[in-house]
Amino acid sequence: MIVILIAGVVVGITISGLYKHFVTDRIMDGGGMENEFANAFRDGDTLKSIRWSQNASNYDDCFHFNLEETDGAYTISGWCIDTEGSRERVERTDAPLTPEQWAEVEACLRENWHQPPTALPEGVLVLDGAESYLYITSQREDEIFTAEYNGEYEDALRTLLRELLIGASAEYAPAEEE
Repeated sequence: MIVILIAGVVVGITISGLYKHFVTDRIMDGGGMENEFANAFRDGDTLKSIRWSQNASNYDDCFHFNLEETDGAYTISGWCIDTEGSRERVERTDAPLTPEQWAEVEACLRENWHQPPTALPEGVLVLDGAESYLYITSQREDEIFTAEYNGEYEDALRTLLRELLIGASAEYAPAEEE
C-alpha cells in the first residue's frame, strides 16, 4: 500500500509540474515568448514611438496621439477632446515632453497589459463600437520592433496621454520652447 501511495504522489507531482510548464507558464509568461500579446514592453526596453488613433460613436472618445523620440528629444503631437474642461478639440504639433514625462509613459506601458488587435469577420461592421489602433515601437538591445494592439481598453495610457497633450495640470504641461 505504501508503494502505491508513493507512486501516486510521484505521478501527481510530475503531472502538476508538466501542466505548469506546458500550460500555465505559456499563458502567464509576461515576456511575450509564448504568448505574443503578453506585456511586450519590458524592463530595459526603450520607447521609440507611439502611434494611436481611435474612432468611436461617442465624439469624446475619439483622438489621435503621436509620440516620438528623436536623438534624445521627446515630442507629442495629435488631438483629443478636452473632456474635463472646455470640451473642445485640443490639437498640438511636436510639443516637447520632458524626460520625466517620457519615463512616465514608459512606466505606464510596462505596468499594463495590452490586448491583441480585434479582427472582425469579413463583411461584419460594428457601428456602435470603437476602432482603436495602438502601435508601440520600442528598442530592446539592438533590435527595434513595432507591436500592434487594440487600444480600446487602455484607460491608464489614454488618460496619461490626454493629460500630456492638453497640459491639464502644471505637472503635465508640455515644456515651453525657448
